Amino acid sequence: MSYQLRECPSCGGPQHDPNPASSILAIVVLYRCDLAQSHSVSSLFKILSEHPELAKHFSLLIYDNSPQAQDQVMQAGFPIDYVHDPSNGGLATAYNFSLARAEAEQRAWLLIFYQDTVVTEEFLFELVESARTLHGQVQVG
Repeated sequence: MSYQLRECPSCGGPQHDPNPASSILAIVVLYRCDLAQSHSVSSLFKILSEHPELAKHFSLLIYDNSPQAQDQVMQAGFPIDYVHDPSNGGLATAYNFSLARAEAEQRAWLLIFYQDTVVTEEFLFELVESARTLHGQVQVG
């Protein structure tokens, strides 16, 4: 497995969103799918690139279970990590990795996608607003 973890320029720790109430780590799990062919990756890139005010709440983790690593370089206005795991431990391994990453980065939310999920602009805006609303509410039961 190979990956790179970016550092926060101000604290030297993992890069994080300045607003923890709406700090979201989104993971897209790929298997034998080019980045450009993934509906999830394409729709997230398009929406977050067009809406920088929305992008500031997100960090994207692309977890690739394919036998061969992708060689495409992605540039965006939001943090992106690519993890290649040719051992193909399946979805559970990818999800557990992303949960550990979200906890290490002190992300308030973990958003899970598979490669063919189509994301909409409305969904992402509503998600950020709901995250803000729910942050700090005590729930019992």
